[in-house]
Amino acid sequence: MKKNIYISVKKQLFKHCKALCLFSTMFFLSNLSNAQKPYFYGLSTNGGDGIGSLFRTDTTGKNFTLLDSFAFTDNGRRPFPTTLLESGGKLYGVTTNGGKNGMGTLFEYSPSTNTYVVKFHFINNTGNYKGTNPACHLLLAANGKIYGTTMSGGSNDNGTLFEYAPGDSNISILHSFSHTAQGSQPRGILREIATGVIMGVCENGGANNSGTLFQFNYTTNTYTKRADFNRNVTGGNPQGGIMKANNGKIYGLASNGGSNSYGTLFEFDLTNDMLIAKIHFDGMNGYSPISNLVQLPNGKLYGNSQYGGQSGLGKGVLFEYDITKDTLVRKNVYASTSIGYYPAGDLLETTGGKYLMIMRTGGPNDFSGTIAEYNSGTNTVINKVNFDRVSLGAAPDGNLVKFSSNGKYYGICGYGGVGDNGVIFEYDYATNALTKKIDLSPYSMGNTPSKSLVLAANGKLYGTTENGGAGYGTVFEVNPQTGKINKIADFEKTNGARPVGTMVQASNGMLYGVTQSGGNASQGVLFKFDPSTNVISLVKSINSISGNYPYAGLMIANNGKIYGTTTSGGANNYGLLFEYDITTDVLVKKADFDNTNNGTSTYAKLMQASNGKLYGTNYYGGSNNIGTIYEFDLGTNNLSGVAHFDGSNGSRPWGGLFQASNGKMYGMTTQGNNQYGVFYEFDPVGNNLTVKANFNRFTHGYAGNGEFIEGKNGKLYGLSAYSNNNASPGAQILEYDIAKDTFISLGGVAGSATGNLIQVNGVFGLSVKQMKTSTLNVNVYPNPATDMIYIQSTETIKSITLCTVDGKKVLTTFNNVVDVHQLHSGFYILLIETESSTISNKLLIQK
Repeated sequence: MKKNIYISVKKQLFKHCKALCLFSTMFFLSNLSNAQKPYFYGLSTNGGDGIGSLFRTDTTGKNFTLLDSFAFTDNGRRPFPTTLLESGGKLYGVTTNGGKNGMGTLFEYSPSTNTYVVKFHFINNTGNYKGTNPACHLLLAANGKIYGTTMSGGSNDNGTLFEYAPGDSNISILHSFSHTAQGSQPRGILREIATGVIMGVCENGGANNSGTLFQFNYTTNTYTKRADFNRNVTGGNPQGGIMKANNGKIYGLASNGGSNSYGTLFEFDLTNDMLIAKIHFDGMNGYSPISNLVQLPNGKLYGNSQYGGQSGLGKGVLFEYDITKDTLVRKNVYASTSIGYYPAGDLLETTGGKYLMIMRTGGPNDFSGTIAEYNSGTNTVINKVNFDRVSLGAAPDGNLVKFSSNGKYYGICGYGGVGDNGVIFEYDYATNALTKKIDLSPYSMGNTPSKSLVLAANGKLYGTTENGGAGYGTVFEVNPQTGKINKIADFEKTNGARPVGTMVQASNGMLYGVTQSGGNASQGVLFKFDPSTNVISLVKSINSISGNYPYAGLMIANNGKIYGTTTSGGANNYGLLFEYDITTDVLVKKADFDNTNNGTSTYAKLMQASNGKLYGTNYYGGSNNIGTIYEFDLGTNNLSGVAHFDGSNGSRPWGGLFQASNGKMYGMTTQGNNQYGVFYEFDPVGNNLTVKANFNRFTHGYAGNGEFIEGKNGKLYGLSAYSNNNASPGAQILEYDIAKDTFISLGGVAGSATGNLIQVNGVFGLSVKQMKTSTLNVNVYPNPATDMIYIQSTETIKSITLCTVDGKKVLTTFNNVVDVHQLHSGFYILLIETESSTISNKLLIQK
C-alpha cells in the first residue's frame, strides 16, 4: 500500500514541478504515514550554556523543552581593554565576560609552558559581592600584590576595587563604589603614585555624573575621592587611566566633553586637588581619546586618540603635549588600512626612539588589526605585523607587555581565535613573528546558530553556527530520536566562513547555503553540504559576480534554481540578487539593488508567491530610507520596490515575508509606530501594506529576524527576538489568527530567538518513555522561594536542572531538596527528569 502511494505521489510531483525530487516525496509520504502530534522547533542564540540552544514546544506555544545546547568550557571571554601583568614568571590578566558565572575571570598565563589557568571567576551574589565585568589594566603594587577594578557589581552595583595575591584562588574586595558620592564603572590603568597609595579614574558617576578621580591607600584601607569631572569644563568619562609626569602632576585623557565635546587632556595637581583641562580636542587634533599618556625622554607627553585627524572625524591621531609650554602638536594621522587605525593603549619603547603601538582595526586581513611602530626621530609610523581573525586573533586592545625571561611581547585580542572570544598572542620583535598562544573559550561544537533549521530528506534537522568549530563556523545535525545536537563539519575559510541564513535542500540531495566571508576574496561564498558524506564544498565565491557579503540565506524557486541576495556589491554597491543553476553549475547576477527604489541591505531570505514572482524585504533604502518590500519577476528580470516603509506602517524589516493560504503576505519590522516593531500584512494584489499589530515588549517582545509559518490550523506562528515579559520570560512564540485578526503571545522560550520556527510532525526529540501517557504528579514548594525548594514526585526523580530564563544552566542536582540561597532574585526554569518524562516548571526566587 505504501509503495503504491509513493509511486502515485512521485508521479504527481514530477508532473507539476520538475524541481521537486525524491526527498520532497519522501517527506510528503512521512507526513501521510506519521499522523503524530506536530511540534515547533527553534533556535536561540544565547540559551543553554549561553551560546545557543535547540528548543521544542507544542503548537499551542506551551510545554517548552530545552532539548540541547552548544555546550563548551568557558574560561573567560572578550577582554576589553586589558594589559597582561608580569609577576613571578607568570602573566596575569582579566576577561570582561565569561567564566562559570558569565561575569568575567582573572587568569594566569605561563609563557614558558603555554598554560592558561583561571584563578578566579567573578561573581556578585548576595553576601558575595566580588564585582563583575573587569575591564582594567592590573597593577603590581610595591607590596607584591595585584590590584584591579570591575566595572559593575559590588554592594552598590557600581564596581569594585579588588586585591589579589599571585597564586591564590580568590580575591579580596577593598572597596565598592557608590555612584554619586564616589563614582561608578572604574576602569583604565591604576597607578601607585606613592608607596601604598593607588590612584585611578571612574568613567561615570560623581557629583556631575561625568566620572571621578579617586585614591585608595592599601596600608590604611581608606578610599578618598580626589576630584569630580565636569563634562563641559574639565571633560568627562575618562577611560584610559592616569600617569604621573616628572613635574609631580597627574595627567590623563577624558574621552568626552570639553569645549568642543571631543574630549580633553587634563591635569591634576596633587598639592591643591586642582583638576583642570589643559587641552580641548577639536577633532583635527584628536577626538575621543581613550589611551594612556606616556612621557618620552624629551619630557613631552605622547598619546593617541581613537578618532579624529580629518574632516568627518578620521581614524585617530598621535599627538605630543609639551607640559612646559602647554601646547599640543599633531604628530601623525592614522588613515592607512595597511598601517592600521583606531589605536589603543600606550606607546611602548623597543629600541632608542622606536615605539610599538596596537591598532584595533585595519590591516589586510578582514580589518583584524595590526601592530605598528612609531619612530620619534623621523616622525613616521610603519606596519610591523597583521592580525588574522582566527589564526592570530582580531581587535587587539590594551597594551603590549615585554616578558622579562624571553624578551618577547605579549598582548590580548578582544575577538578572534577559534571561538571568536579573544586570544593571547606573542610578538617576537627580533623576527617580527606574531603567534597565537591561547584561544579564550574555544567552541569545538560551534556557537551562535544562524537563522533557522532545515528538515532534510533523511529525516534529520540541519543548521549552521556562525562561529566556533575550527574557527569559521560549523554545520550541525539534530538527531531525531534524541533531539541532541551533533557538530558534523567545520568551515575552513577557503570553503567559507561565518555561515548565515538558512540552508535549502536541492533536488540533488545537497544542502546549499551562503557564508558572510571566506572564499577567494573573503567576501562570502555559496557552499554545498553533502549530508551523506558530511563534506562542505565551495561552489562559488560571491565576488565572482561582483557581489559582497551575502546574509539572507537561500530559496529554491519552482524552476528548480536557487536564488539569493548580497548586502553590498553590484553595479550600485547596494547589493544584488543572484541565481544559481545546479544543473549547469552557473552563478549569475540577475538584478542590482539601487537604494532609492528597491532598497538596500537585504537581511531576509526571498520567498516565491503564488503569482510566481519572488518577494523580499530590505532593511534600508526606499523613499524614506527605512526599508522596502521588493518584487523580482523571473520572466523579465525586473527588480522593483513595491512598498516603502514610512514609520507609521513599520520601519527596518529584518525578517522576510510569508504568504498565507489567503494569498496575503505577513512579516514584521524591527521598528515603527513604537520602538519594538510592527506586525504587518502585504497584499501583492494592489501592493497594499497594512499594520495588523504593534509589538509590545512586555507581551510580544521585540520583533524578530525570521519569518512566520502557517500551522495546520490555518494560524500563523513566529518568534520575537526577546522580551521583557516577566511572567513568561525569553523570546515569545507569536500567533496570528487570520480569521479573528488577533496577534498574541503564546509563551516564552529560553534565551533570545533567531530565525523562524519549523514544524515537524512526529516524535522528533522524544523518547518512547516520553510518549507514554503518564500519571506523573510533581509538586514544587515554596514558589516563590528564598533559600530552599522541595520537590515531591509520584515517580523517582532522576535529575533536577535549574536554568536562567535565557536557558543558561545554573545548577544540576539529583536531590529533591535544592539550595537556591546564592541565586539572584528573578524567574528561573526548573527542569525535572523522572522515569517517564521531563517536565518544566517556572520558579520565582525572591530575596
